Amino acid sequence: MSKRHRPIRVITLLALCFHVNPAISGGAQFQPGVDFFPTPDGLQLPNPFFSFASEPIEGGFFGPGSDPFEGAFETVSGIPIQVSPELGPTFPTFDSILVRPNPLDIPGAGEVSEVPIQLVALSLQSPVPISVTYNGGQNPENWAVRVVLSEVNPSIGRIRLSGGGFLQGAVIEPVVLPRVLFVRQSDNETKVLDFGTAGRDPIALPPICGSWNSFNDGPQIPGGVFTDPNLDGNFSLGPLPGSNADFKLSP
Repeated sequence: MSKRHRPIRVITLLALCFHVNPAISGGAQFQPGVDFFPTPDGLQLPNPFFSFASEPIEGGFFGPGSDPFEGAFETVSGIPIQVSPELGPTFPTFDSILVRPNPLDIPGAGEVSEVPIQLVALSLQSPVPISVTYNGGQNPENWAVRVVLSEVNPSIGRIRLSGGGFLQGAVIEPVVLPRVLFVRQSDNETKVLDFGTAGRDPIALPPICGSWNSFNDGPQIPGGVFTDPNLDGNFSLGPLPGSNADFKLSP
């Protein structure tokens, strides 16, 4: 049987409300780099983010006799991403890393520029476990939920900047393919659902409003670090580019 192909849904992830340094003019560029973000505890997710109502997890996924799962988890918090070499005890924690692989043009008034972006690391968890039942609603079990990125397909999108006066806008539009780790709380048995290998559609993270500046006075990740994308102690992703000294995103 041929595999049914679904259209990729590219949905806005972050609608960043940027405050722009008025000294920047059209034609300037920010060089490639990384941006890293924390996720507020208890972040409310937009419906139907991580809802399995329209495409349930099949019966038997969690074990023999497990019922199809049609539920959802509606809040997330971040699990700090580890990098190697370590950044030091005073460096703030973060749970998502975004790479801008190409120079980013700064548009003039009435102009729009865009550049590809890739979400290379994501580390979230649901503070509330899901309930899995067996044999028609019997023997409920609590399973913790963690979310990283698919190991199969990259999560690539774009960032668009619009020029104007003192206040200018930007929209980041990534394709996000998650890898969901379900951990049974009674014995740490783990089941993995990779949206890439399962042929499921990408989903979107909630939009975040923030600001950017043409100087970076905050913590910066040096170039050449590696990270643990699957939370398994294997620092397999890297080396990554470093932060920009002249570009700072603040959620």
